[in-house]
Amino acid sequence: MSATSPAPAAVHDAEAIRQALAAGQHAVADPATGYHRALYAPCPSAGQGAAVWRVVKEHGGAITQLTMRCARCGGDFVAAPEALYLR
Repeated sequence: MSATSPAPAAVHDAEAIRQALAAGQHAVADPATGYHRALYAPCPSAGQGAAVWRVVKEHGGAITQLTMRCARCGGDFVAAPEALYLR
């Protein structure tokens, strides 16, 4: 695998994140274990994973914007869908 191609799990996570946002959810259930994996994004200031703080949804229920809050620095930031990960 080349250094520029994403790992198979990362590709799967990206699709799961896209589907969760479209469904208006900020957690994804792992089908194998039933464990719910929450969305997070790295804080641009502290680098720590920041949790979802505020959600903006469109009329159909899809999430259009996530505001994250970092527990380390206390800062809020808007995370792009490409910057999201699953815990």
